[in-house]
Amino acid sequence: MILGLFILPKISFLDIPEETAFIQVDLKEKIILYMLILPNIVTGVFKHIPYLSQNWSIGVEEQFYYFWPWVIRQTKKSNLLWVMIAFFVAIYLIRSLTVLFMPYQVRGCT
Repeated sequence: MILGLFILPKISFLDIPEETAFIQVDLKEKIILYMLILPNIVTGVFKHIPYLSQNWSIGVEEQFYYFWPWVIRQTKKSNLLWVMIAFFVAIYLIRSLTVLFMPYQVRGCT
């Protein structure tokens, strides 16, 4: 995270002018989300960070390992399938609404 936010953008031959200029925008929020293991939220809400974009998959994996054991432990076996279906439908709806209402310039369009 430190390399991708502070060091790599300063190396001239790694500079991507259209991309690295936006790294410092909303930097505090990005750092907080990365520290909370939510890089997929950073990738979805803020403009693409060229050196850290692949971390979204690590965040999803860590969130899976934190969340699902708790859900499985708290849910009766007979209801587990319905809980999983409800969860995935809710995630799909939340993601769809997020993309629908996301500001135009954040979606990567200028």
